[in-house]
Amino acid sequence: MEIMNTAKFTEIMEKIEACVEQYEKAYGSNRYTISLASGDILNVMISPNSIAHLLGVNLDYLKLSNKFKPDMNSYEKLKFFLSERYLFQKLVSEKKLCYQSMFSPYIESKLDCFYTNTNIRINNMYCVIKYDSERTFKIDVNSDISDYYIIRNINNSYYVLGLVKNDNGNYNYNATSSRMYSDQESFENFLARIAKKQELTYPYHFLLQNPSSMFESKMTVYDDDKYDIVSNILQLAKKYDAVPNTSSDFLHTIGRSKNNRSTSINNYSVLRLLSDYVKSGKVLDIETITEICGGGAISLPTDIVNLINTCNDVLCSDIDRTNSSIQYSELEKQNISMKETLDNIRKDIIDYQDKIEQLEKQNVRLQSDYDLQNQKIKIYTDAYEAAQKIGL
Repeated sequence: MEIMNTAKFTEIMEKIEACVEQYEKAYGSNRYTISLASGDILNVMISPNSIAHLLGVNLDYLKLSNKFKPDMNSYEKLKFFLSERYLFQKLVSEKKLCYQSMFSPYIESKLDCFYTNTNIRINNMYCVIKYDSERTFKIDVNSDISDYYIIRNINNSYYVLGLVKNDNGNYNYNATSSRMYSDQESFENFLARIAKKQELTYPYHFLLQNPSSMFESKMTVYDDDKYDIVSNILQLAKKYDAVPNTSSDFLHTIGRSKNNRSTSINNYSVLRLLSDYVKSGKVLDIETITEICGGGAISLPTDIVNLINTCNDVLCSDIDRTNSSIQYSELEKQNISMKETLDNIRKDIIDYQDKIEQLEKQNVRLQSDYDLQNQKIKIYTDAYEAAQKIGL
């Protein structure tokens, strides 16, 4: 961090305030449940009392000002520091405090990565390190030690969020350290210190919940995407003499594959059975497939059910439809009913056409009688007019 002055102090305070506003608006109530391939489940919450530390604000040093009330918690102290920044500037001008000591040497890096590290996601995961101090003999006493390190690779920068177990409440891991490495060498130096002989794994399922807004979001790493992740875990484990632990997720994957294989075998057996029935000209009753295939519960895909129904319908079209033992599909039953209705309508139309022809013939006769009557009336009218003229 460059030498601190009033202008730099103001700039940093504005960034801290923006981070706090962002935390309160978007992430303050978020709860994360992260299922690891090792079988561990991390219930994570970003506690308000950890924000000052995550942002790099040295509250222990600021307490020397004697400006904090005794009953203030860490987050209240941070908010007071932001709202009364001019008071602390005055203490610096009076030589009672020093700008440089108010913040972590990595304050700017911490501020830059705060947004990303508090917005946990697993679609850009690099690895997760489960840290156990008993696994290694070399440790930097000045470094932050966490129970887990969530490491993500975003645009060639590595974001590291440290989690420490907190026995209070269901969400038992709290974020206590946040950092970012923008160059490969610094990141590898960090891994050499923190990953040596440790357990390495990755998250395969993620649940984000916000009780305040009732918002919920889930994310799962699918099998097709796990190859690169597992390959990276194995390479890191070999490089740092670490232990790759993906057993729980692999067991789940193997079980799912076993079920898929069993389902495929059942589907294949049903298709072979259908083929035999089609060749023999027999209708295959879906309700009896379970018994024929060994008595196990079978749930057939929709495509296979449709195929069986179609084959049955084609076979049934060449069989006496009055045979009640034939098992038609529901669609074919509807078709048969509609055809019967259509036949009845056609018969009614023929009857109506006959009636129309009869009415047309009757109309012709009536029209002829009408014309004949008109002719007679005209003859009578003409005779009457002639008699009038001669005085009869």
